[in-house]
Amino acid sequence: MRDYRLLTEDIFGQSLKEVVLDNRDIDISEVDFLLNPTAEYIEHPMAIKNMDKAIELFIQSLDNDEKIGILLDCDVDGYTSSALIYQFLMKECQYPSEKIELFFHDSKQHGLSDEKAFKNIKKSDIDLLIIPDASTNDVTQIKELLKVQKKILVLDHHQPNDKDMKTIFHNQNGELIGVIVNNQFGEYSTAGAGAYVVLKFCEAMTECPLYHYYDLVAISSVADAMYILDKELIFYVTEGLKNVNNELFKEYMLSSNIEKLTPMGVSFNIANKMNGVIRYGKQEEKVDLFRALIGDKEEIEYTPRKSKSNPNPKTEIQSLQKAMVRISGNAKTRQDKAKKDCIEKCKKYIEENDLNKNKFILVIDKENSFTDKRITGLVAMGLVDIYKKSVILLSKSKDGNLIGSARGYGVDNLKEIVQSTEIIEGTGHDNAFGVFIEWKELPRLEKRLIKAFEDIEIIPPLLDVDCEIDLSDVSIDDLKEIIDMEMLYHQHCSTPCFLVRNIELDTKKVKSPYSLLLTFESNGFLFKKEYCSGAFKEEFLCKKEAKFGQPTVKCELIVEIGYDTYRKKPCFLIKEADTKVIDKKKKTDIPF
Repeated sequence: MRDYRLLTEDIFGQSLKEVVLDNRDIDISEVDFLLNPTAEYIEHPMAIKNMDKAIELFIQSLDNDEKIGILLDCDVDGYTSSALIYQFLMKECQYPSEKIELFFHDSKQHGLSDEKAFKNIKKSDIDLLIIPDASTNDVTQIKELLKVQKKILVLDHHQPNDKDMKTIFHNQNGELIGVIVNNQFGEYSTAGAGAYVVLKFCEAMTECPLYHYYDLVAISSVADAMYILDKELIFYVTEGLKNVNNELFKEYMLSSNIEKLTPMGVSFNIANKMNGVIRYGKQEEKVDLFRALIGDKEEIEYTPRKSKSNPNPKTEIQSLQKAMVRISGNAKTRQDKAKKDCIEKCKKYIEENDLNKNKFILVIDKENSFTDKRITGLVAMGLVDIYKKSVILLSKSKDGNLIGSARGYGVDNLKEIVQSTEIIEGTGHDNAFGVFIEWKELPRLEKRLIKAFEDIEIIPPLLDVDCEIDLSDVSIDDLKEIIDMEMLYHQHCSTPCFLVRNIELDTKKVKSPYSLLLTFESNGFLFKKEYCSGAFKEEFLCKKEAKFGQPTVKCELIVEIGYDTYRKKPCFLIKEADTKVIDKKKKTDIPF
């Protein structure tokens, strides 16, 4: 079982709900609002810096019947942001589809940093380029496009490299030709993601709420790991997840048997599958995913593969949306397989080159022979899990330099550490970011990193456990109170988990209805381990320790609280387990 720390040692006089809220610095008086938010904290869109200029530029293009381009950024927020502005153009503005051109990234790049997309935009016949969810810091590329008479409208939320950067552009005649709108400038709310900024722009245009786009804002906010407990943003998220209008999202919910969509449901049933296509799908699949997102109608023939249970499958007709849910699942499977293969190749490279000797793991694929640029972040995270060290994973870029991803372990800010080398550029979050280094700096890279880590203390992160509970002191109602707050749980407000000790369990009573599920009951509560591996079952049942029979064991568990749909009541979901035999069965009366 993983090492853990109890966030609350003594819960005497407190309910589980009070303990959970205290551990997350949430005042219990705010919970009712957070679970049932109202529109009172909605900020006026015109208060965002440059919004008036953005509207002026946009209306100018509409009035002149100009051709408009939209650059889709390669993540869920990029797609939802672009879908929002596209549908706004089509529905609210009644703009003809032939006057709108879409630009897609080929690989995992953002904004105008993608050279191929940039060249395509530059040689296109568009008059106005809208860039949702990217390009605040692509000032060099923006200026180059402005020089070739492309007008630019950026609707972004990413941190600017320079707070005093230029955000409004005019030509030599004084005409407005470029505007950057970003909620990180000025005193406006900074919590929202790209789709939030696009929604604010569209609502500034219409001067009324656009409720039918709130689901796009909600999905983007969760997928981009925004702080959704912000009093304004939680209204958009709650309303959007409560009233899903988008047909693609509905199909994802249907395929996962989800009736009520929560932030965690978005992360594990929608965002991850969409990203499978966006990051690892074929180019035509990326285009079709966007078409499904904006509501395009198309019927697609699909014939399932033959199987023992279905040797003569019938061809069925699927909507574009249903087909893309199926295709995104396939893309996610391909991505997972590629990730596994890359991790194994990286492990071999690390062991062959003795790269586990430092406080960090530095993997450099000089020949691009064992990495995949589309999934370097996922692979780096997988290596962190294996080696319990910060990982920097690099491969050769098209321009002959090195690019990749870095993931931190046991440090407060890996980006700050690697940038102190003065030869590595980092872009992104503190412990999850993209990296760039010039090829000429490669000979001194490892020495610089060793120096940067020299005085850094690596503190392995512990699993945060809210408190220890005694099964005789808790009720189903206590568990239900935790489940009732599920709309609050996300990346910045972790799902509660608890420690349960000293459960004596007769392993004969442990059930496994199917291979990936393990269940048992104790004190009237159901315990479940879902997606259970064979190795976990073997350890849990102490099969190596107990060579004969099925022993009684003592369990120490770390659990979350879930809901058993069959019994229609809360249950415990096992995250971690440690079991020891306390009563080995001895066979007697053995005939000789």
